[in-house]
Amino acid sequence: MQVRSQNYLIKWDATISDAINLLDKNGGLICIVIDNEERVVGTVTDGDIRRAMISDFSLMSPVNEISQKNFISTSETSNKETSYALMQKMKLKCIPVLDNEGRFVDLHVAHQFGGYKALPNHAVLMAGGKGKRLFPMTQDVPKPLLQIGDKPILELILEDLVDQGIGTFWISINYLGEKIKQYFDDGSRWGVEINYLEEKKPRGTAGSLELLKVQLSSPILVMNGDVLANININRMIELHERTDALMTVGAKVHKLSVPFGVLEVENELITDLAEKPDMDVLVNAGIYMLDPSIIDLIETGECLDMTDLMQRVIKADGRVSPFFLLHNWIDIGMPEQLQNARETFRQEYR
Repeated sequence: MQVRSQNYLIKWDATISDAINLLDKNGGLICIVIDNEERVVGTVTDGDIRRAMISDFSLMSPVNEISQKNFISTSETSNKETSYALMQKMKLKCIPVLDNEGRFVDLHVAHQFGGYKALPNHAVLMAGGKGKRLFPMTQDVPKPLLQIGDKPILELILEDLVDQGIGTFWISINYLGEKIKQYFDDGSRWGVEINYLEEKKPRGTAGSLELLKVQLSSPILVMNGDVLANININRMIELHERTDALMTVGAKVHKLSVPFGVLEVENELITDLAEKPDMDVLVNAGIYMLDPSIIDLIETGECLDMTDLMQRVIKADGRVSPFFLLHNWIDIGMPEQLQNARETFRQEYR
């Protein structure tokens, strides 16, 4: 999928202020400066803007005055793997792709690679809930757009999956869904494809999967839009395929403190007493890998939670496997969990 050129192209006689606005629109990647014949004559990054401000350039100065004329580009005959190797070598976030006349064709973005091979799997991000427990913060802002550091929760999730090779996304929306669409648009800002599953009414955490009207042969990653987790998607896919599962469920060990003495009873006699013990339980982490055939278990227009879908798979004698999460995982449902996420992920996502 090619990126939208209007997100990156800027005329040589536009102002530095215009370049700042364009960088804000495309997530700070790059401005590609073109002449009147639409040939690329330079590039501008946020670093160039900062250096211009230090040098007392006016915001109304032509952007061409601060553009990098000796920029790095690649030809449309080059493959993405070559571009990625060049980005690694030169420590670049992206490289413009030009035709043989020097006109912009595409933008290769480092997020498209991230050290992982591109995966055929689609990802569905569930972002339709109202976030009632986080009111009034979610009164005008959908929960997935609440910020951790300087980025929304859902953007952190998206970027992590992009880094691991996911290139096609479906975002399920309902409450304040237009704000999510406005923010993420078609995904070109991250070099991926984003589509939307628009619920006319709340469908639960699984119901909107029925709207996924595409033929898929690879397992589908489904993830709640309010979960931050360090998860290796490639390993989850490997487990899913190795166990021949219809559904693989992300599982996290949770320590449960019982505030009472726990009795052990056998043959009408108390045989032992544990005073306020800690117990390890395995909880559903809100991250799933699904065989596409599972979607047939969801009825048209049905409101269904993922836990109910899991029960249907089990009752139909389908294999459901756990994938153990060994690192950070935060389900952001309460104000204290949001604060915890902001503290826990501050360094990683700064």
